[in-house]
Amino acid sequence: MRKRGKRSRYLLCYTGCFLVMTVILFYPYFSTNTTFIWKVDGKFQHYNSLLYFSRYLRGIGKNLLQQHKLIIPQWDFALGEGGDIFQTLSYYVICDPFALGSVLCPASKLWLYYDLMILLRIYLAGLAFSSICFYTQKSIPTAGVLTGAVCYVFCHWTLFCLCKHPFFLNPLLYLPLILLGVEKVIRKERSALLVVMVFLAGISNFYYFYDYALLTAAYVILRLWYPAKKDKNEVLPILGKLFTAALLGACMAAVILLPEISAFLSDGRMGSGTAWHLFYPLSYYAALPGALFTGEAGYYLYLGYSAPVVLGAFLLLRSKKEHSVLKGCLLLTALFCLIPAAGQVLNGMSYMCNRWCFAAALAACFAFSAVWEKLMAPEK
Repeated sequence: MRKRGKRSRYLLCYTGCFLVMTVILFYPYFSTNTTFIWKVDGKFQHYNSLLYFSRYLRGIGKNLLQQHKLIIPQWDFALGEGGDIFQTLSYYVICDPFALGSVLCPASKLWLYYDLMILLRIYLAGLAFSSICFYTQKSIPTAGVLTGAVCYVFCHWTLFCLCKHPFFLNPLLYLPLILLGVEKVIRKERSALLVVMVFLAGISNFYYFYDYALLTAAYVILRLWYPAKKDKNEVLPILGKLFTAALLGACMAAVILLPEISAFLSDGRMGSGTAWHLFYPLSYYAALPGALFTGEAGYYLYLGYSAPVVLGAFLLLRSKKEHSVLKGCLLLTALFCLIPAAGQVLNGMSYMCNRWCFAAALAACFAFSAVWEKLMAPEK
């Protein structure tokens, strides 16, 4: 009962903080009756894809209810000069859990659903962040987790993507839950969460599913081998359980995942022969310190955290013995920011692009929550 009461109070506090921040940040939209639909990609790609998908689902439902037939159209000549519906829309909306609700929304009000869907993604991302904080760092005060969650969901990655590419917000929700599932397996608990999250990530968007796999693999290496090297007889069973759970989730998603992989591998960007570089331009490195606060450094690297988050991350890096795994995560994300090859590998080997930097937000805000007490402690 005490646990439930504590969770309810936290949920109430988080919801209140989220609503206050939402009103403050997005008041110019609300007061001018402006939607989050960006006039370029937002209108011509994301909103139109959602509108098409909504009508597509209603057509399937209509045939099922009226004709008692399950008819799932697979090709539409209205897509370009004719295109595969699944391959055209899989990158945007098909099997995105947040897009499925559009079937219940009339076309005239779909813009409102589009906006609410964005805010819901952000809200749930904060709960996911809170969950992994409370589970892995039980000593963190509630205030530290709450403040870290608010900083996490309103980092520059969120503010940049919410209008331009709404489904780019999904990684803020999925990655913490995938890592939480990993932690549960490592701590010899049930693997159900990891299986479910791998399944959802697999059907939602293959591009980010690929990123989750690489980032999670890096986290597992840090978690199991750094800094305390575990015995091989202890590590191998854990790796076996993690691999089995991930494979099961991927197999559950295979009916959606395999066609997406096929489309991805046949994309023209895969064969573009983009050159590999040892370093970014000097202007990129010069912009990095400011990007910690203001957001953009180039090559899709969007950082932009509040000053206390940056201070907390540096304070954690200065600690000698505590939070070694989290320290490794911070250093690894910093290294990824510096090396072009990291961006290219995490972008499907096509070109230098740091769309993985949502992971940096998770590491930085987690570090901030972890050192909350030190930041709040009075000087001695």
